[in-house]
Amino acid sequence: MSTNSAIHGLWLIGLLRLAILVLCDMQELNVGFIIEGPAERQTQVIQKAITAANRKLAELLAGQPHQVTLVPLIKRIDTRNAFAATKAACDLLMNQVITVFGPGSTPASTPSLRITQKYSIPYVVIQWSDDDSLQNYSINLHPSYNEVGRVLRKFIEEAEDWKQLGIIYAKEEGLEKFESLLSHFKGEVIMRKWHTNDMAHKYVIKYFRTTMSHFRFLVDIPHSEIPEFLDLIAEYNMTNQYYSYIFTDWDTQFLDPKTFAVDKGANFSAISLTNVLSQQFQSPPQHDINRQTSARSRKTGADSGPEAASGRESLTYYLLLYDTLHVMAVGISRFILTKSLAIQPPLGLSCSSGDTWSQGPLLLESIKSFGYWNEIEEFVVTKKFAETQAEIQKELTGQTLRVTTIEDTPF
Repeated sequence: MSTNSAIHGLWLIGLLRLAILVLCDMQELNVGFIIEGPAERQTQVIQKAITAANRKLAELLAGQPHQVTLVPLIKRIDTRNAFAATKAACDLLMNQVITVFGPGSTPASTPSLRITQKYSIPYVVIQWSDDDSLQNYSINLHPSYNEVGRVLRKFIEEAEDWKQLGIIYAKEEGLEKFESLLSHFKGEVIMRKWHTNDMAHKYVIKYFRTTMSHFRFLVDIPHSEIPEFLDLIAEYNMTNQYYSYIFTDWDTQFLDPKTFAVDKGANFSAISLTNVLSQQFQSPPQHDINRQTSARSRKTGADSGPEAASGRESLTYYLLLYDTLHVMAVGISRFILTKSLAIQPPLGLSCSSGDTWSQGPLLLESIKSFGYWNEIEEFVVTKKFAETQAEIQKELTGQTLRVTTIEDTPF
């Protein structure tokens, strides 16, 4: 009798699961990615970020009849190839993507960005961009050039009170983000180009050491070349307490701390888009690897510019990609829950059609629902506190919280 009851119970459980699967509407939404160069590592990162975003979606939509899962569609193109980027964007449009993550270089990103803007498809800008006319349906992972320059100027003049400044840069294009700084800085500025291919970078350091004219430097070179830079300034005895350096590559914070063992009292600073990670989350030590990479690039004549040296190998890029997909998952769930609507993918769109995706602006609004940043208002929170408070109360209902403390002197 008990055996029959157990079998009957299992049969009911199976039937219930089948009913749940039938009643639960599972929708797949395509997310497009246009990536440049070798795609293996980037594809792995994208897959992991998509998996994490889908877990968040399942958590936020738990108990809802309509479930959503994100599916990545990846298009690989040659670096800086505008024609390939245009074709990739058109292909993704025909595959009904709800968002496009653009390529990293400006020549490739600009045409794909224009296509998505024309058809109201949300677009994630990866590279530096100050084209405000194209930001209606896009999210930029980087601050604007003007904002970076303004922050650096305030730090250099107000916090550090620098009276003179030496700028060491790898590429002329990167200088645009210092326009605000250079146009307002009241002290003396000397600029020298850093180029490891022709060994001229050694003369740059030797010049500043010989003239003893500048002791405060803004260093705009790829993070992979910072170890060699540190070796050079150590060789010329420019790491004592009289010297200060600010590194602008976002990934400087991820260098192995041993890289800065040359320090004899100098002040090393860096700007960052992400929180400083604890050691267990950092990439493997790069101290010796970076030196070997720099040596190889000199021998082969390989490009050592910021895009070649870091680009999509940037750990900051990977973290921003992860965070953006997380926010996107929250935005999609908010769209479904607050508007009581399912997301209808952009059907029938192509680069030869004249239609737009009507839900594109609404989805982007949901993704940006927490707040936004601009140079005038700075960070503006748009999410209502009452909603946040209700969410917190819901999460804490029925939970037991424990408060602990560690005794310390004099207790």
